[in-house]
Amino acid sequence: MLAELWRLFYPRSPSWALGLWIFVFATLIKLMLVPCYHSTDFEVHRNWMAITYSLPLRQWYTEATSPWTLDYPPAFAYFEWILAGAAQFIDAKMLEVSNLDYASDGTVWFQRLSVMATDALLLWGVISLVDVLTGRAEDEHGTGSGGSSACVAPADGDQSSDTRSTIDGIDDKKLRRDRNYAVIGGLISCVLNPGLLIVDHVHFQYNGMMLGVLLLSMAQIMRGRVLVGSALFALLLIMKHIFLYIAPVYFVFLLRTYCLMQLSPRDIMACSCGRDDSMRVARSRKDTDRRAFMVRFWSLGAVVLAVVAAALLPILLTGQLGALIGRLFPFGRGLTHAYWAPNLWALYNATDRGMYQVLSVAGRLLGRGLVSKGAGGAIAGLAEVYEMAVLPNVPPKATFALTLMLYLPLLCRLWSTGNPRYLPLYVALGSWVSFLAGWHVHEKAILMTTIPLGSCVWAYGLGSVPPCSSEHHFELSFWLTSLPPLLVVTNLFANFSLMPLLPHPTETPIKWCLLALLTLVEVTFARVVLYGDAPSPLERFQLYLGSIKRKGGAAEEREGEGEGESEEQQTKRRQQQQEQEPAGAGEACYHLTPLPSPLMVTVIEMIPPLPPHKAALPPLPPWPSSPPPSMRGVEMVRKESGGHQLVFGARLAFLPLLLMSVFCAVSLLCLFSCWMSVVTALVAYQQLTLSRGGGEGEGDRDAQELRGRAQRDGRKGRTK
Repeated sequence: MLAELWRLFYPRSPSWALGLWIFVFATLIKLMLVPCYHSTDFEVHRNWMAITYSLPLRQWYTEATSPWTLDYPPAFAYFEWILAGAAQFIDAKMLEVSNLDYASDGTVWFQRLSVMATDALLLWGVISLVDVLTGRAEDEHGTGSGGSSACVAPADGDQSSDTRSTIDGIDDKKLRRDRNYAVIGGLISCVLNPGLLIVDHVHFQYNGMMLGVLLLSMAQIMRGRVLVGSALFALLLIMKHIFLYIAPVYFVFLLRTYCLMQLSPRDIMACSCGRDDSMRVARSRKDTDRRAFMVRFWSLGAVVLAVVAAALLPILLTGQLGALIGRLFPFGRGLTHAYWAPNLWALYNATDRGMYQVLSVAGRLLGRGLVSKGAGGAIAGLAEVYEMAVLPNVPPKATFALTLMLYLPLLCRLWSTGNPRYLPLYVALGSWVSFLAGWHVHEKAILMTTIPLGSCVWAYGLGSVPPCSSEHHFELSFWLTSLPPLLVVTNLFANFSLMPLLPHPTETPIKWCLLALLTLVEVTFARVVLYGDAPSPLERFQLYLGSIKRKGGAAEEREGEGEGESEEQQTKRRQQQQEQEPAGAGEACYHLTPLPSPLMVTVIEMIPPLPPHKAALPPLPPWPSSPPPSMRGVEMVRKESGGHQLVFGARLAFLPLLLMSVFCAVSLLCLFSCWMSVVTALVAYQQLTLSRGGGEGEGDRDAQELRGRAQRDGRKGRTK
């Protein structure tokens, strides 16, 4: 890892250098945001620094002078203690527990700069993860072929992965360019994410640092360093317990891939860069080595327990374990936060409030009360216990059961494949499931979905040839290149849902300009880099549907050709057709693959098109000039600063936030269904690839690959 950190600050390729420039550009934006509004979270973290610096360890989780008590796990408390050691040289008064709401210029600059400095972990995590997915990490270690999603070891031992001009027919320059673009796209979606800038550098939090640790954890696992990656994830859990949301994904993945399939570190890295040979060999094993299973399982358990015990032991020895648990899991705070996070419970609360209003009006007309007069506290905007007006109250157990029910299909897909390459995608979707159905979810938790997606999707979409046979090429490349546009749309709605975090009129132009400009950068990058002269996703979708129709028409013609022929003639004709056009798994994929959601195609078409492509394509239907009805609510929400008071006065003060929550909840639910459809398609294609990839010639290919690796290792030894 130290070598990777050295390469990060002393890059050898233009993409790394440009990545540093993107980080510098983001830092300049953050410096301009220093004087902006900061929320109560700013005082929360100042108070935590004061607690950890001024008080002994035995009082950290019992001190209650401020209402913002320490309610994060011990590892984050140690981090605050380290920050306090440096803060004493800036302004010692910020470290006094009694100085509530203290915000001197030195305090503001110190805390803002601490967030900017720790964002270097996010930069490191994005580049490390993209390097694994694009095969650059494998090239640097000399363990693979240097490809992206088409990594295949060269058969000729005299041809090195660093010197050959083509990889499976793909220009090496194009491969290097795609790798660079994947790094740049990941940094644009993560480091320049407007939601992360607003939450961390205006509202104030340390999400960038912890999400960087998450990306580093996945990158280390996908490099084959499973124990190191597991230790980093355990450290993340005792820094912020909200990452328990994605613990089931880690558990199922490590149990399936590392313990049961028993992939070696070399095989894990090979699969992570897109080669399925190792997965096919592992799945072909009939029996699992029980001794190796126990060694790997208990090694993982020992590493995780050691990290957790090291952090919890001081708290346990000082008798604060009970206080810590009570603060980490405050089920008394209620189902939703002050601003309803755009999830299922926002729709549930909105339905309850709508029914309350309808029944109230009906009761006045009928002259009798249909609902209690004091009901409807669910929209009071407070993070306290409240009662529903009409619908039944939702206990924490119900949210846990619903989350588990939504989680199971995702875990089943992960168990059926176990491919390390798609670990970031499963982590993001697992976090999304918990966001949609969890208890007392904060709106900021959507960043746990968008940042992992942004770090991996560009590497998927900019990959070379899909890792399967030629008959899967068009279908699988359609799904992979559709991921970045879907990411752009997801980021737009997710970041839009975070805008109410800056409620003051002073920051209103800042937040909308950040959202518009940085989204425009992401959209422009996607249109120019991904497509160029190639068809856009909507055009590819039309070609996709056209190929299905052509296959269906050909099948009908073949059925008609067989009329009046004998069985011997029909058999002979079928053999001739099979020789002309081999039938394979491609046709079956059309039935296994779900079609893209209409929302994805609709929103992609709303992006302004580039100049006409060189290739002749069928004309597209014109998009209507007026926006769809679902977008009209956005204008109402944007005018909450003045329009609401003109129409309603002092009544229905929570209506703008209710509309924002409901609109974003419906949008994110539709987008979640799109992402699940994509995962289903990828799983279907991988299952077909692995099941049909065996047979004759597989042993020859594996032996050829091993010979290529041995020859490269031998050349390295002679060079040394």
